[in-house]
Amino acid sequence: MKKSKRATIIVVVFITFLVYFIINAFVIYRYGKIDEKRKSDVVIILGAATDINGVSPVYRERINHGIWLYENNYADYIIVTGGKADGAEFSDAYYAKRYVLSKEVPEDVVFIEEQSKINAFENIVSNYYLNNFGSMSKADMELVSQTLGDILELEPTWIAQQGKDLRQRYKRLKAKVSREVADEIRRFINENEIRGIHLEPESKRYYPYGTLASQVIGFANSSNTGCEGIEAAYNSFLEGGTGKVITTKGNNEMDMPFSYEDFTVPADACDVVLTLDNTVQTCLEKQMKLAMDRYCVLNGAFGMVMDVNTGEILAMATLGGYDPNQYLEVNDPEVEELRLQYL
Repeated sequence: MKKSKRATIIVVVFITFLVYFIINAFVIYRYGKIDEKRKSDVVIILGAATDINGVSPVYRERINHGIWLYENNYADYIIVTGGKADGAEFSDAYYAKRYVLSKEVPEDVVFIEEQSKINAFENIVSNYYLNNFGSMSKADMELVSQTLGDILELEPTWIAQQGKDLRQRYKRLKAKVSREVADEIRRFINENEIRGIHLEPESKRYYPYGTLASQVIGFANSSNTGCEGIEAAYNSFLEGGTGKVITTKGNNEMDMPFSYEDFTVPADACDVVLTLDNTVQTCLEKQMKLAMDRYCVLNGAFGMVMDVNTGEILAMATLGGYDPNQYLEVNDPEVEELRLQYL
């Protein structure tokens, strides 16, 4: 009797999950059939990475979808966007337009917007750790200390001391190492079959224009979490996925013989495109600073420039600003003096 009751319960639970799965599958299928496309005047394709060989795979798929919308009469024109990176000969929009025209789209319906600038971008960095319980020989330790000292600009004797400190299994040698330096270290490890050095990949936000529009853009902290401005408001979209390192270890967390290491690049996040014009923004901040000095303004200032025809915000500033790359630094001399006084 008990076995029959248990079997009945199992069957009921199974049927419940099966019905739940079928209902969810039907809802997803029905939602996928909903056509939300509608006629528009223009398709705007947001920029992404390009190089001398053309558009990136992500950008290409965006453009292909825009071309499909145009060819199926959902829009009459196509606008591709993307500014020119430092040192680049052509803008991202230039390469995108060239790709669109290669698909036999008439040139008179394709427009470009290439005045945009990159105010913040994500870069891949790594934290390096020394495994003090690894199988690194004394000769390897000397080689590692000298080589990593040169690459990471650290004292070789200090690295050797970290390797002898058995109070912690992992000792961090350096944080936020650039991708180029990390690749150099990875080559050194593989060429010399070194064990006991581990990296932890993560990403770091950079702001190439420093204080420009800092109160609008905001900043991301050391954990890459947006803490102010656009960074905070759109953090869920801007926060990319971290990468990972795959390696082989035994049950005691020691590197296994003939161990290998594989590195997965972090996943890209979304871009947020602003209507700010860096030239207008620079002029606004400069004139606001001159006005504050001229009229002895003590409590800061706020200014905004808007295109009255479209409503686009071309510049927005609140003085004083700060450098989001160094957001912990105090720029106000009086506040810095108080900080040092009470520390």
